Amino acid sequence: GWDMYTIFTVLADLSNAVSSALVFRKLSAVSKYICRATSAVPMYLFYISVGRTSWSPRIFCIVVYLCFQVSMYVRQQHTDELKASKVAASTASDVENAWVEEYAALGTEPKRRTE
Repeated sequence: GWDMYTIFTVLADLSNAVSSALVFRKLSAVSKYICRATSAVPMYLFYISVGRTSWSPRIFCIVVYLCFQVSMYVRQQHTDELKASKVAASTASDVENAWVEEYAALGTEPKRRTE
């Protein structure tokens, strides 16, 4: 039957759906997964504090290891994106410099863009 725990669970699930729809709508699925994975440690500590589960060093280590793995994945993704943006910027600069050199060969002085 419907008791207070069931009603609370339904409300919690609805609030999760609404917050996911409103707050995370601009994030990718990977970003949402990362947010959920990194919330595992606080949720585990919350479950312990309200008496839903007992403290287990083994489970805590697994949860912390999961968060560590997620953080390493995020760091790697960030590093790869920085490298890709630097390569794209240098490639664009090389293309512009090549155009300026070819234009200068015609005997006119090109105007360089200032950024």
